[in-house]
Amino acid sequence: MNEDILKVIDEWSNRHPIGITYSSVSEEAQFVINRSISELGYFPIQFEDARCDTSLSLSESTKATTSTDTFDILEVSFSGEYLVLSYNGREHSISPNNIDSENLRKVMESILDTPKGNLQSEQTNAAHDARTLIFNPTTKSIKIATGFNVPLLILKSGIEFLNGYLTFNGELYEASNASNPSIPFGSFGNYIISRNEVINTRTNKVSYNTSPIICIWDKYIIYADGSLSDTTLTWKSKISNTPLDYVIEDDKLYILDLTSYFYIVNLKTRKTLYSEHFEGATSISVDEGLIAIETPHGTYKISGNGSQKTFSAKHSLQNNTDNEIDASISASREMKIISEPFYPTIAGITKNIFGFFSSEHFLGERVLHFFIKGSKIYILTDVGTWIKNLPD
Repeated sequence: MNEDILKVIDEWSNRHPIGITYSSVSEEAQFVINRSISELGYFPIQFEDARCDTSLSLSESTKATTSTDTFDILEVSFSGEYLVLSYNGREHSISPNNIDSENLRKVMESILDTPKGNLQSEQTNAAHDARTLIFNPTTKSIKIATGFNVPLLILKSGIEFLNGYLTFNGELYEASNASNPSIPFGSFGNYIISRNEVINTRTNKVSYNTSPIICIWDKYIIYADGSLSDTTLTWKSKISNTPLDYVIEDDKLYILDLTSYFYIVNLKTRKTLYSEHFEGATSISVDEGLIAIETPHGTYKISGNGSQKTFSAKHSLQNNTDNEIDASISASREMKIISEPFYPTIAGITKNIFGFFSSEHFLGERVLHFFIKGSKIYILTDVGTWIKNLPD
């Protein structure tokens, strides 16, 4: 086994182990709790009755199978109203609305013992520099990274991780550059393009973008003021107000802005083919060749040139079947963390008080920038680069 991997295992094995079981707690919430426990200097080991697919035991690549009799056990459950944590006869309840990093840490400190053999403050300081083993089940490979504060992270299907910052053209910056806000999208011809500036590599002249770049999608650049350009930087057009959601497909840009206006733009001619206001619109997506626009009242579906439009109203709970109602009630009993979408919604990423997640997979606390290339999205966060497949 690689010597560096053995060192990481040794670092975590020297900590005081604590067993954890979960009941009715979402994977996302489980990760947040496990991370908080690790930051207090413990070695969290999750047992079989937990629902999380990401084990935190270094001895197994799946959930721990060791008898719980050998560990102190922290039981975490959701009652439907409160998150309940029980440990060695001590119990604490906390409302999901009051869960943030500070409150969660205070609760953990109040019910957990000081790790044996070391002062908790020393263990806590070491936790912030702790390294994590990241296992990819598809490639059977293990990488080492920092910034996660858990022993082991198992990647889900369809997502890759690089311990560094990848550019559009394949250059890799070291992870230590995370504090550098000017990590570029990449080199394009004679230009190095970053979120806020462009460097001409022939003249070394630096020019500043009048509006920050929010995304590079293949060869097109989308700016925060609703302008559109491409990576040759030979033209720039004002398309909309500040973009909310957007999709590029088949040489067309579909864009919804913050004022609830929706636009269809032919990228070859840069002409607006269609525009309309949809009150309260929250997102757009491509559905069988049509563009679906979600609003509080229902979903509009529009053809690629705007010539056809249909509307489906949202059904009230009274119109749902008994099975749908039962499923809704069951889902409400599982503790989740309040999240909001990260745009574009095609990325499948949400943001909450603890950071950014994809299918309840922690991505980091900050997004530096992202770009889309072909069928993949590349998200650069404070911990490294995540590569996700876009939906078909």
